Amino acid sequence: MLNRVLCKAKSTGQFFFRLATSGDRVLPSFLILGTMKGGTSSLLNYLTEHPEVLPPWEKETNFFNHH
Repeated sequence: MLNRVLCKAKSTGQFFFRLATSGDRVLPSFLILGTMKGGTSSLLNYLTEHPEVLPPWEKETNFFNHH
C-alpha cells in the first residue's frame, strides 16, 4: 500500500516538473538510429563536440516509445 502511494507521489511530481519545464524543451532536430556496436555512441560524442550541438539529457531517449 505504501509503495503504491509513493509511486503515485513520484509520478505526480514528475508530471508537474514536465509541465513546468515544457516551454523550455524542444523536439529533437535529428535522431541517431543504429544497431548495437554500430558506432552510434562515437557519432554522438563527435557531434556533441560541436558548439552548436547539445547532447540529449539521456543517451537513449526512447522517443518513438513515448510519441
